[in-house]
Formats: sequence, structure tokens, C-alpha cells
Amino acid sequence: MSNPTTVVDESTSHEETPPPEMHEALALVQRIGGRDLLTKVIGLFRTTSEQRLGAMRAAVAGDERQQLSRLAHAMKGSAAQVGAESLRAVSATLEKEAVGLGPADLSARIDVMTIEVTNAWGQLEAYGRIEGGIA
Repeated sequence: MSNPTTVVDESTSHEETPPPEMHEALALVQRIGGRDLLTKVIGLFRTTSEQRLGAMRAAVAGDERQQLSRLAHAMKGSAAQVGAESLRAVSATLEKEAVGLGPADLSARIDVMTIEVTNAWGQLEAYGRIEGGIA
């Protein structure tokens, strides 16, 4: 399966205050591994979430439902690691529904997930500003 990259429009990124669960998750990462680990985790989230969105779209196009479910599972874990609760919830739902929904519904779910990824990026950027230029 090819692994195209989905381009996420960062111009629509929300400049929201990070939610408490994001503060808690990222503070834990920083306590464990310091600023370097935190920077790596945020960077990895950004890279892998974009790649996974592209792979999810390819899985829908190729009718690879189990692969889509695995990708949603991986996104759920990444979202949980950075405290992106809305993205984690959307990912968990897609993970469960991937096998039973039609292509149009799956694409719509991925569109919602793309919005949640963009929101998470904005929240991570805001966290970085709060914490002194981390993100």
C-alpha cells in the first residue's frame, strides 16, 4: 500500500489554550525526559499524524478496512500521548467503525479527524508558547 501524505491546512489551526489533559500529558513527558524528549514527542506527533491521515485516505480508497482500523488505533495512541483528547476519541470511534462503514462515511470521519489533528497542532503550538518555545 502506498503511504501518501495528507496536507493539513495550518492556516486554520486554532490558537486555543491547550486543554488540561494536554498540559498533564505533556508535563509528564517533560518530567520523564526533559525538554528534549518533549520536543521529540511533539515533533513525532506532528510528522506521524500527517502521514497517518494520508495512509487512512489510501486505505479507504483501497478498501483496506483492517489497515484503516490499525491506523486509527495508532492515531489514538499518539493523541493520548500528547493529551489530544478530542482526537483520541474520534480515532477510537473510527477504529471501531472502520470495518462496517461505507467509503463516503469513512471519508467523512477522516475529514473530522483531519480537523482534530489541526486543532491538536494549534494546541501544541500554544503549549509551546506557554512553556517557552517548545513546539
